[in-house]
Amino acid sequence: PQQNRLAERLEEIHRGDLQLPDFQRSWVWDDERIRDLLASVSQGWPVGAVLLLECGGEVQFKARPVEGAPAAPGREHRLILDGQQRLTTLYSTLRKGGVVDTRDERGNPIQRAYFFDIRRMLAPDVDRKDAILSLDPSLQIRKNFNREVELDLSTPEAQYRALCIPIASAFSNAASKAWGREMRRFY
Repeated sequence: PQQNRLAERLEEIHRGDLQLPDFQRSWVWDDERIRDLLASVSQGWPVGAVLLLECGGEVQFKARPVEGAPAAPGREHRLILDGQQRLTTLYSTLRKGGVVDTRDERGNPIQRAYFFDIRRMLAPDVDRKDAILSLDPSLQIRKNFNREVELDLSTPEAQYRALCIPIASAFSNAASKAWGREMRRFY
């Protein structure tokens, strides 16, 4: 049930029914915090409360979409007063998917795509965060001064071979079933 509520909130963000007041600061989470949050959500752990303001009639605050969400001007909406960083992170990684613009531990801008390493997810002695892969847009992990590819997830076939599923696909019932079906065909 909690995942369903989360999916509903992310869909509301996508439709523009759930937006931010214009005075809210921009999204600022780094790769490390994103992986921490994804690890918690994937284990069904609580990730904090969200405070929403119902807007009806005359709105007192100007609204703007959550970062990365389509604009929906003039819609009736609710505003996110607390929980914006978490909801934006979850929207970007679970609903929108693809490459996320974020920052590294030094604050430098980077782009990341997130995957679950299924083998690590199922291993009892592996911390969940270590089962979440954060890759640059090439979808490869390289070693030896970028001369050797250690892990390549740049194609669906490579993902099936490595048993690594994009996190957005894992979160969507339809996408995860399709991914699993294609993975079984691959094998």
